[in-house]
Amino acid sequence: MFFKKTQIALEFIITTLFAIVIIGFALALIGSQSKELQYYQDYKYIEDYISSIENEINIMNEMNEGYYREVRIPSEIEEYYTIKIINHSFLVINNITNQSYLFRFPYNGTVGKIKKSETINGVNINFTYLYFKK
Repeated sequence: MFFKKTQIALEFIITTLFAIVIIGFALALIGSQSKELQYYQDYKYIEDYISSIENEINIMNEMNEGYYREVRIPSEIEEYYTIKIINHSFLVINNITNQSYLFRFPYNGTVGKIKKSETINGVNINFTYLYFKK
């Protein structure tokens, strides 16, 4: 009788451990997929914004020499991302995850730089602009 109870208890423990291992693998897989999905959504969000800037650059490149465009960075982008211009590319860094994305912009003599805060009529305006000149 004692061995029968021990066998049942041992089978219960083995079955429970097996279930815990299976659940652990499932949670690890779901976590991995969730992280990959978050990366993809983050990339698409930035890609859409960079695409709109590239459209501005393309418009500017159709204009005469000396023409320039200023594109204001929206506060929701500036709050979570840092944008740098390096060698005719946008380097976008997510301030929370430190994930970085690199996008090349169309170069036809385009010079890009980032302007921060300016004073207009004695009032300091804290906006960040991407400034492009042909």
